[in-house]
Amino acid sequence: MGNADDLITLIAQYCDQTGTTLLVTSFDTIKEKGYLTFESNDPDSWSFSNGAFISLNNGEIDEDTARIEASARLAPLFGHGDEFHLQKKDGHWAVVGGEPLWVS
Repeated sequence: MGNADDLITLIAQYCDQTGTTLLVTSFDTIKEKGYLTFESNDPDSWSFSNGAFISLNNGEIDEDTARIEASARLAPLFGHGDEFHLQKKDGHWAVVGGEPLWVS
């Protein structure tokens, strides 16, 4: 079974392939650094116009397969959670299935 570092490595590989940047940090740090835009004085009225806040909730990795529950949010009520099934093919991880868990 893999660990959190293995999950981060999987996502970092995807980011490298797609030319995106991975910031491994907390929501509070993103907020403190000013990456979020607030529509009003309500602390729950944020949006993340330059990216998505992805949280890994559960995951299992073995040598050639992985199952990851993740959520992506662009704003408090603009997001979704999914379970992804991955398989290593020719040395690279590929999504081979999954299912939606929730939408907001």
